[in-house]
Amino acid sequence: MRFEIHGPHRLEPNDLTNTKVSTRYWNKVEETAPGLRSAYGCYVFAKMNAGNFKPWYVGKTDISFEQECSTIHKLLFLKELIEKNGETDVIFIAKMTPSGRFATGNGNGHADIAFLERMLIGIAT
Repeated sequence: MRFEIHGPHRLEPNDLTNTKVSTRYWNKVEETAPGLRSAYGCYVFAKMNAGNFKPWYVGKTDISFEQECSTIHKLLFLKELIEKNGETDVIFIAKMTPSGRFATGNGNGHADIAFLERMLIGIAT
């Protein structure tokens, strides 16, 4: 099992619409990590505070980061977080294939991603 950390990627108020995280945001993410929007793994919504990141939410996806971050639950949470704290950063921890590419989801669930999520939640609290 291999994962790569990507980010932080700044999420600004105008990066959210009522139904998704904007294409503009994902294009910015793809500039530094082509294919990341379609990858799966874990992610952290965090706020920069005095040079440190304070995690606000840890999640996982076995479909794609783009689809997961555009669910109604995540959009509402992100909007509330941004309203309270301003810009929010997203850190993606993407699962990699043995050949070094981003793994893409099939919706079957993955024990290694679930383990990583539990570990990140433990570290974040």
